[in-house]
Amino acid sequence: MLHGWHPPVDEGLIWGSQQAAAVLKPRPGSRSLHVSALLPPGPGNEGNELAIWCNGSELGRVTNESRENLSFGLDFDVPAVNGLAWKLDFRSRHVLRPRERGLNSDTRDLGFGLVLLKSNRAGNGTGHAAELTALRHWVGRVDRAGRFLRRRQRSRFGLLAPPSGQPGVSVIIPERDNAGDFADCLESVERAAARFGEPVQVIAVVNGSDPAGYGALGQRYGSCDWQFSAEPLGFPEAIRRGLAVARHEWVYLFNSDMELDARIANYELAARMQLAATKVADLSKETEATRKLYGMDDPVTATTA
Repeated sequence: MLHGWHPPVDEGLIWGSQQAAAVLKPRPGSRSLHVSALLPPGPGNEGNELAIWCNGSELGRVTNESRENLSFGLDFDVPAVNGLAWKLDFRSRHVLRPRERGLNSDTRDLGFGLVLLKSNRAGNGTGHAAELTALRHWVGRVDRAGRFLRRRQRSRFGLLAPPSGQPGVSVIIPERDNAGDFADCLESVERAAARFGEPVQVIAVVNGSDPAGYGALGQRYGSCDWQFSAEPLGFPEAIRRGLAVARHEWVYLFNSDMELDARIANYELAARMQLAATKVADLSKETEATRKLYGMDDPVTATTA
């Protein structure tokens, strides 16, 4: 780390200011840079943006148009530099001052939070991005079609459509008297969220347990939505409590004694979305307009749909 970084604390990441710099010695044969980080939203209704540079060349930008922190994990191609060290510069459009926004007493200027920085050998960067292109395209189609079908179903039964959820995923994790495994679970979800590329809300529904036993976890994962109940709730009621505070339209249910592999998080999440969609709608009975929403007329997604 060269300059522009705040002293690390027990947050699981290192915060940079609006401009921060670092030097990375790449592994032999490396041609891409992997960055896992957290980008706060901009002030008011403004978006935020993080530009990433290497040895004077811009590698790419990450944009956060939501009103929540954006966790991402992305690979950027790096021009050949003949074995030289990579001088990295990070520049965010805005900074987050938690105290000014009424979030907490933190007075730091937070540009972005760095979770992981590493070099990848040739073939590890753009190949992975290309592999996910069709999958991301399909998930986007499912998202749009799901909203359309929900509005149509509610209109059919004379119900008012609820406000649209924010982009991203809400992860609901019921937990009961298993703090040790739950700590590993939350750590794995945090790693996976850094690779997802959209806002992730983690909802911990702790029931039938003493909240005092989760004090350390609450401090370590302060961004989680913690829901406590002294009485055992049972799985269905715990899920209902989680859904009551979920902010996103996509909801991911997870057990507190499991760990989520960050390498397959995007694939597994998209697969669950796809399976849920097939249970809701039989596309063969839908109109041509609806089938187009699912991309069945698009060669990129037709076989997936």
